[in-house]
Amino acid sequence: MSLNERQSYQKFVALAFLLASALFGFFVQQFFAALWVVFRITSPAWILSPADIIGLGVAVLTFVLLITNKNASKFTLEAILELEKVIWPNRKETMTSTVVVSILVGISSLILFSFDFIWGSMIGLLYR
Repeated sequence: MSLNERQSYQKFVALAFLLASALFGFFVQQFFAALWVVFRITSPAWILSPADIIGLGVAVLTFVLLITNKNASKFTLEAILELEKVIWPNRKETMTSTVVVSILVGISSLILFSFDFIWGSMIGLLYR
């Protein structure tokens, strides 16, 4: 793999790390916001609440730690390269598979409904 190709994939690695960090920061922010409510802690009248600041700090710290970690970068780059090797189905194959799965789910639900109805009726007769 050439250096230019590796650099173009590094953009995807950085984007994946950015999204993962933002998601983790959001969860941390929601956790601390819930703690503020549960423990009835009054928030100062700042532009950002303390939970927002903690979540943002955790997101930035997570991004910096991920982007500087060589093992994480190497693993993510290898995952992206493997995704490039995947042969994705075309639209027709996808639609056909979707229809088949939908029909089979419908048949399975009818079978489960039938068993439930029969057993429910039998149990109902026993309790009368």
